[in-house]
Amino acid sequence: MQEPSHKRVLPYRLQIIQDMLEQDGLLILAKGLGLHQILLTLLKLYCEPTNLVFFLNAHSEEQEQYVAELKAEGVKCTPHIISADISASERYC
Repeated sequence: MQEPSHKRVLPYRLQIIQDMLEQDGLLILAKGLGLHQILLTLLKLYCEPTNLVFFLNAHSEEQEQYVAELKAEGVKCTPHIISADISASERYC
């Protein structure tokens, strides 16, 4: 049985993900090249209690969307959204 088309990762996206995992870098993509799927994949790979990942400059709706999608895909350790509105005691698991 074939994976649904929205779950398949195109070869150039796989190459981008592989490059980002193998070396530090800055990713610049033109509109429409799949930034959302690439970021979601990278977040999935780094969603472990031992990793610290900063996802900066994202709107609250976008942050919530990524967390919801990660939860829907069965990721157990989803990112915590921390802002100035959250007290220091709430920032820890």
